[in-house]
Amino acid sequence: VPAGSNLEARARAARYAAYGEVVGAEEALVLAHHADDRLDSRLLHLLQGRGNYWIPGERAFARGRLLRPLLTLPRSSLRAYGDSRGLRWLEDPGNADLSLDRNFLRHEILPALTARFGQLNERLGRVEQHQAGLAEALDASLGLRREPLPLAVFHGLGSSARRAVLRRSLTLKVPAAGVSDAALDEFLAQLDAANDRQPVLAVGVGTLRRFREALFFVAPAPDLEAAYACEVPGRLQLPHGELILSRADEADPGAPGQRLLLKLPLSVTFAAKLDRSPRLEVGTRTAPFRRTLKAIFADAGIPPWERGTWPLVMDGEGLAAVAGIEGRRSEIAGDGVGHLGGRGGEGTVAAVIEWRPKAPGARAGRQGTGTS
Repeated sequence: VPAGSNLEARARAARYAAYGEVVGAEEALVLAHHADDRLDSRLLHLLQGRGNYWIPGERAFARGRLLRPLLTLPRSSLRAYGDSRGLRWLEDPGNADLSLDRNFLRHEILPALTARFGQLNERLGRVEQHQAGLAEALDASLGLRREPLPLAVFHGLGSSARRAVLRRSLTLKVPAAGVSDAALDEFLAQLDAANDRQPVLAVGVGTLRRFREALFFVAPAPDLEAAYACEVPGRLQLPHGELILSRADEADPGAPGQRLLLKLPLSVTFAAKLDRSPRLEVGTRTAPFRRTLKAIFADAGIPPWERGTWPLVMDGEGLAAVAGIEGRRSEIAGDGVGHLGGRGGEGTVAAVIEWRPKAPGARAGRQGTGTS
């Protein structure tokens, strides 16, 4: 655990960072938080002046989901269930350390409040239901569940309302309770700066970033190899999506994708793995020119943080396609026979390339054809 003043917060951040490294796409992390955890978390946040907070039962996490299916059950019920079935578990000795705020609240304050006022979970649960209705109305009226979130939702709002809207939007995606009001205010202030500024807000295992007129929650970059071999036909499963290569003479004429003539062998790489950025040969045979990856990504509206891991299809001639966005100058006839920039011959294949990203923030691009 890194050094710092708040041991609980640092330990929590370290745990979730470790979880985030192993939760892959289409996987879920299931945690056993219960109703008592939810209660002391809420009271702790109120006493620390950090706002009204309930542990969410489900949210996005890393490249997958985080689930807490036991939040409606009290600790006593779970312990009774475990005892009745002879289950054994490890007790963290740190849970008895009363120098930690959560433990002091849990062992010293909550028992006294329960003795005085009865079942706090039930009472505060009714408060949560009222607030959930208000939050749902806010979500619907402003569209806070959208990803990305348009900056227009902040227009005309005062500073307190802007902060509340941003915190609520984050809570729908990640646990935003650990983000201070000061950090949110600073981020919002930077949003008012020129468009060439790129403010970043660290939230859980990801970051919140602006691109053009919207806010994106950005998960950690996928762990990728330097290059992957591929063939036609074939499907290449990547951590952040699937690349599908079909034979042009077998594909549906109306199917999405880039229709190109490729020279074998084929591979897929990424700009972040290359020492030098290649250029894509486009234009016509009589007026060819080369485009930079920066220009291609900018024209397609791809955020900067996605560009380094965007699939680049390489063949025997070099860069053949920026998957799903733009392909090299080539011509394919209706029967799938064509020529590669005037350099056709044996060892070529007419293919259709389709990129299907997993992340909702990533765009599949124009899925256009190669330039002819």
